[in-house]
Amino acid sequence: MDIKFKNLHIENFMSIGEANINLSDRAFTLIEGVNNNENDNARSNGSGKSSIFEALVWVLTGTTMRG
Repeated sequence: MDIKFKNLHIENFMSIGEANINLSDRAFTLIEGVNNNENDNARSNGSGKSSIFEALVWVLTGTTMRG
């Protein structure tokens, strides 16, 4: 089975309010995040990077990687 995702639209999923990601003709892709929480020293932890993959898993299986 070969699945090719063209576009991923996320709304109110985990830490992502709304995102529209074009996945057509992508090779290796760097995903960076920025944590804007002034109360901790994390630079990118908690910024929603993993939520993109969780959304793809949820679409395919109906559950997240975390259950």
